[in-house]
Amino acid sequence: MSCLLLSAQKRAASSLKSTQLTYNQIRTLQFKGNQLEVISKGKGGRSSVSGLVATVFGATGFTGRHVVNRLGKIGSQVIVPYRGDETNPRHLKLMGDLGQIVPIPFDFRDHDNTVKVIGQSSVVVNLLGRFWPTKNFSLEEANYHSAYIVAQSARQAGVDRLIHVSALGASLKSDSEFLRAKACGEEAVREFFPTATILRPAPIFGADDRFLNRFGYFTTTPYYPMFEPENGLVQPISAFDFATAVMNALEDPSTAGKTYELAGPKVYTRGELRDMALQICRGSKTERRIFHVSNLPFSSQLLKLYFKWASLTRNPSYTEDEWVYLNRDLVQTPGALNISNLRVKPEPIEKHAIFLFRPYANARLVRLSADGLSH
Repeated sequence: MSCLLLSAQKRAASSLKSTQLTYNQIRTLQFKGNQLEVISKGKGGRSSVSGLVATVFGATGFTGRHVVNRLGKIGSQVIVPYRGDETNPRHLKLMGDLGQIVPIPFDFRDHDNTVKVIGQSSVVVNLLGRFWPTKNFSLEEANYHSAYIVAQSARQAGVDRLIHVSALGASLKSDSEFLRAKACGEEAVREFFPTATILRPAPIFGADDRFLNRFGYFTTTPYYPMFEPENGLVQPISAFDFATAVMNALEDPSTAGKTYELAGPKVYTRGELRDMALQICRGSKTERRIFHVSNLPFSSQLLKLYFKWASLTRNPSYTEDEWVYLNRDLVQTPGALNISNLRVKPEPIEKHAIFLFRPYANARLVRLSADGLSH
């Protein structure tokens, strides 16, 4: 039954592929004579049909769920390629109406398989990437080879739009292997799909992120370790704002072939974020003794031992290359195209901080208001 359903969905998607639609045009199908036409219907929503068929690579990850949710919300059909167990993408099926979220197993090392996954889509969003190597993929494979294969497959499949997500600070000259791999991925995308829109987000915060959750977790330890420089600058962006930027880039054809740096409205130091976490979770910025890892005796040797131990775990709290990445300033470049050019007004961390830090806070402090964060 599922095979028949998927076949029917692909035939309908193939009929719509040549039709250019905007997100404000929620559509449905009807036959007029022997021709299949697209007509307007209703106000839109998850149970409508937008006519947009999108493949979202990396949909099962932290940022992917937000993008899939936004696509499902307007009635799009979303192809969700996944690796591993078939239960991995099941939480995404709630984000669209019956049959609109279609999980398909894939392996990006198999070029033909990737082309088939993309084949019926008019839009591809590539969110694939990793901060650390695994037993299956190196940093280069996860961040460069994947971008190469997806861009090449998108061109071969004749996709209309490709949105490629890189990282703020991506450069071939970077000390971080992650950022070098991301820069190589951008070059591959430009080579195979020149009209692709490239997004370079700053660290993204939200539920289950690897950014603010780290600050929150360290408030639960007797001593607060600072792995990053106290005065290091960072301009984080909300996962909700990131998803809005992706949707607006898809909607606006003038974004094709351009690169945007996505950052939040406010620049913070790492020390300010630490103090914010301590204020919310412990009620005082001085509740925990703070020590800087780099000031410890034999700090370089200790860090290497820690990173080696962390790399043996499935989801390491820190890796050596991630530490290099986070020890640089992560702010948008002056004069670069930014999130405001995508008609997004980003929100600061303070608006979400209470919710995000709540799992680490004392029970008596969970009703703290964000009004006190600046005191």
